[in-house]
Amino acid sequence: MGYEEFALLIELDGRIGHVEKGMWRDRTRDNAHAIAGWLTLRFGWHDVVTDPCAVAAQIAAVLCTRGWTGRLSACSTCGSVRTA
Repeated sequence: MGYEEFALLIELDGRIGHVEKGMWRDRTRDNAHAIAGWLTLRFGWHDVVTDPCAVAAQIAAVLCTRGWTGRLSACSTCGSVRTA
């Protein structure tokens, strides 16, 4: 997923794509994106399932550093509004 206006990429990583040559593919791609001014945030399945609010807060925190003026609303599950 990408937020083009904010040069931010979000990736959900899994184990299958990160063995052998796949280990280096993401690093090479991330480095190329960084040279072009893009930032990549990576999350695993466990992050998203066990603490989705923290994932959202981290994404929002980075978006804010890049000019986003939106706001997080309270989570319908836990009721929290967190920042990273």
